[in-house]
Amino acid sequence: MTLAIQKSYISQRTEEYLLSSCTPEVISKALQEKLYILLGTSCSGKSTFCNELSKRLPHVVSLEYDDRLRDITLLFFYKLAPNSFTRVFNALGKSLLHYLDINFKTDFFAKKRCCQLSHLGPHLAVLTSLFKKHAPYLRERTYSSLLEDSKRLTCLGRRVIIHVVGRRGFSKFGPFKPKIVLFHCPLDDVIRRAINRNRRARLEDTPLDYRKIDIVATQYNALFNKNNRFVRPGLREDIKRSTNLKPIFVDASLPTEDSVTNFIKDMTP
Repeated sequence: MTLAIQKSYISQRTEEYLLSSCTPEVISKALQEKLYILLGTSCSGKSTFCNELSKRLPHVVSLEYDDRLRDITLLFFYKLAPNSFTRVFNALGKSLLHYLDINFKTDFFAKKRCCQLSHLGPHLAVLTSLFKKHAPYLRERTYSSLLEDSKRLTCLGRRVIIHVVGRRGFSKFGPFKPKIVLFHCPLDDVIRRAINRNRRARLEDTPLDYRKIDIVATQYNALFNKNNRFVRPGLREDIKRSTNLKPIFVDASLPTEDSVTNFIKDMTP
């Protein structure tokens, strides 16, 4: 057995031992002390912020709802409709998720692939039907998966930041009394970033990076009052019910390095 394998084996055994000793009380305390819920809109810079934070603090783990939902959905398709999934995935990869339940006549990416998509039509229809029917289950499965990972990682001493959008995502973790991070980027800046992001997505042909401007604006209005950074009353009440701690505010209009520095200062030990 090589030294590297020995270290890996010892690390795995140590992790198993630590997790086996975690009682519900220990798990609850770990989540309260080390779990952070990051609330913000698409195109506000959450991923860039978390990547920079992880570089500075390697013990911080970032989990993203959208990425986890995509992976769970693809695996779900593979299990329930392997033939249709394989045909579509081999042609489109993960971007197949963009083509579920869209208007093929008006969608920019669909018009570029009209011939290819016409051959995949019946198989896309199968996946679209599955997605519509089981969307609530897939969302719940995603939240459960993120929560299980959070329990494991916080019990091992890691800090965990989960990106979610809106009150629905927050409500799933609120009962565990996590720390709340309000990630605010002014609406005008969010719209500008979304436009630039969509321009790149079209040039690079990456449909999963595309964001509808009206949806981004709706996300903002669900979290913040227009033209300022105070949270909506309903969300404010949800936060108060979840924790006695004041939410950590991140000003995403600052350079990423500065916003990360300020956040690290605000993190409780």
